[in-house]
Amino acid sequence: MIPPTNGGLGPQAPAGPGQSPGLPPYPEPRNLLSGRAVLVTAAAGTGIGFSVARRAAEEGARLLISDIHERRLNEAADRIEAVVGTRPFACLCDVTIE
Repeated sequence: MIPPTNGGLGPQAPAGPGQSPGLPPYPEPRNLLSGRAVLVTAAAGTGIGFSVARRAAEEGARLLISDIHERRLNEAADRIEAVVGTRPFACLCDVTIE
């Protein structure tokens, strides 16, 4: 039997409720971006943009998120506010137009 691997990330963490086996635990915020301003485009949804925006907010950044979809942009701002307690600035825009 071949032991499971996690891509060379070291020992595997035990799976807790709601976690996939083998994934490391989610890192605790350390205020790495405290006092910094961060702009994230394409932040409305469940992809990389939203994940980057959420993590930046967790790390203490002043955050501006943007997207072309107004409803999803507001939902993303609501979700970030629920996690960190501060609502990010949200700007409706299409970054494909100069």
